[in-house]
Amino acid sequence: MTTNRARAYGRVMTLIDELGPAKLHADEQQAIRDAADALLFALDVSSNPDAKDALDNLDQLMDRLVASDRVISETADTILDAVEACGPATEPLPLPLPAAA
Repeated sequence: MTTNRARAYGRVMTLIDELGPAKLHADEQQAIRDAADALLFALDVSSNPDAKDALDNLDQLMDRLVASDRVISETADTILDAVEACGPATEPLPLPLPAAA
């Protein structure tokens, strides 16, 4: 775990507190915590089924919350970004080399 990941985890907890029961039911808050926990301790998301499942569940939850107008899409994106920041950094894909002329 890195300092950046620990800070991201703190941000997730702050977001949950800020939204609180006015926007998120207890099970929804727990789903966000579960995803943050799974990513915080994952070494590699692609090879960690628990982390992948937690992210998939969180993505579905955010879709439902937006579809039901309980949160706006920007809030859902903020939550998803904060949770993803708890996980290991992903390497950007290499850019293709230009074709030789």
